[in-house]
Amino acid sequence: MLQQKPQQHVQTGRIRALAVSSAKRSGTLPDVPTIAEQGFEGFDEKPWNCFVTNAGVPAEALDKLRSVFRATMDDPEVVQALRKTGVEEIGRMPLAQISEQMRLDNLKWGEVIRRAKITVDS
Repeated sequence: MLQQKPQQHVQTGRIRALAVSSAKRSGTLPDVPTIAEQGFEGFDEKPWNCFVTNAGVPAEALDKLRSVFRATMDDPEVVQALRKTGVEEIGRMPLAQISEQMRLDNLKWGEVIRRAKITVDS
């Protein structure tokens, strides 16, 4: 059995989406307002992914991995499958930008975690 995507549950009325976290409305769920539209100005969070590996991997291996990942992300079938799941932006960040994005996310979400006093029970 194929699992339904969250937006399918919203579209069928099984669940109600309260907001999207990006600065603009979702093309997949255009009737769902943004968090900013509901009074929380400046809120703009979009999920992003990247592939990471251990330090010290030979440059030739990294180049091969990058080549395979780029070819995969350029495949129209992969793009179409991602769009069906609600992925609206498919792009590439330069390595320096990925590092900076990770640094900024760690600062921002680290502060949220500290302020909310979120802990992990072991």
